[in-house]
Amino acid sequence: MSQKAISPDAKNRLGVYKKIEDVPERYRFSQYEDAYAGRDVWSEFVSYKTKTYDSKSYIERVTRAGKSWKEFMQIQQRKHALATPEQIEMWTAGVLSDCKTRTAYEHYWVYVEHFYDWLVNHTDHPHVYNPVHMAAADESNQASQTIWEQKTQ
Repeated sequence: MSQKAISPDAKNRLGVYKKIEDVPERYRFSQYEDAYAGRDVWSEFVSYKTKTYDSKSYIERVTRAGKSWKEFMQIQQRKHALATPEQIEMWTAGVLSDCKTRTAYEHYWVYVEHFYDWLVNHTDHPHVYNPVHMAAADESNQASQTIWEQKTQ
């Protein structure tokens, strides 16, 4: 039995909403600020993931990525579970300025991508789109495109 190939095109990894402008206002993350007040969703994600992936290396990487992501979003004055594609791009550009592409992907970006995949796939979260994939699908986002190319090579 052959395995179905996954498209390397980020646009093909998106669901119904291809860009933030396609998302109805009622589903945009900005509507959920109050619901996430005082909540560390990254810690919830890590707790869930480390039930399966509990190696020291995984925990160190996911912790480092989370620290970077949460600090960036705090500066943006936005909850880390409620990013825009633009914020993903800005954070990605910053990570790329500090390390090589492969390191940026393997030690940072992939964990934020998995975080948003996790949010989209859990019914106790209102997430209906992944802003990481939206950022990668936007050809004007040079940093996200660079990381996506690393991911799909």
